[in-house]
Amino acid sequence: MTKVTMKFLVLALFLSVFTAKAQENVEAAKKDAPKKEMSGDKKMNAVMIYAGYPGIGFGYAREINEKFSLRFKQTFFSYKFEINDANFGSRKGNVDGNFRYNTIDVLADYHLPFANNMFKVVGGLSYLTFAQLDATVKPTSDANYGMLTISKESLGNVQAAVDWSGLAPYLGVGYGKAVPKGQWGWGVDLGTHFLVSKPKVEFVGNGSLTPTAALQQEEFKSWTDKFKIIPTLMVNVNYKF
Repeated sequence: MTKVTMKFLVLALFLSVFTAKAQENVEAAKKDAPKKEMSGDKKMNAVMIYAGYPGIGFGYAREINEKFSLRFKQTFFSYKFEINDANFGSRKGNVDGNFRYNTIDVLADYHLPFANNMFKVVGGLSYLTFAQLDATVKPTSDANYGMLTISKESLGNVQAAVDWSGLAPYLGVGYGKAVPKGQWGWGVDLGTHFLVSKPKVEFVGNGSLTPTAALQQEEFKSWTDKFKIIPTLMVNVNYKF
């Protein structure tokens, strides 16, 4: 065998080994590529639209891991109502009211380890940017002040405004992933805002109530102090991005 032939055989062997090694590297890269793409492109954010009680809203969610996620949302609400024969200490009255409510919520979801982590407990803190009750109180009973009795026809009406704006803790339960597994998802939240601060009350009486406006204000404030919570029941639709 000539030297030239030997050189060609050695070169051919080298090229075959190099080609085989290169092919192995290509195949390994193809196998690893989907994993890297999945880990690098995993979508962990979502936008949300809420509807229910109280009101409507929108929000953003960020998944931390399989068990934890964070949510930021804003809710708007307006509700007119009537209450007959509400008890204001020394007298009763009908209440015509309008409750307006805007809140910004920062919530943390902890998903329970069953049913595909769909059930969750929710805790957080809310800032009630606007939570006000405007009400007109019409007496339905006579008012007694010691030896003095004023008939309900002579009492006149009361205009009142109550403001609960400020911080309020939130605690609740829910169902559904804030960041859905698919492109779209949905969820339900049932919870309560706790009104920890005393409301601010503005009060104006007319007719025979004018001289006793300060006393009427205290009675009305005692009535509003009974409201300690704002219950919520919200359904949301989520879009992952």
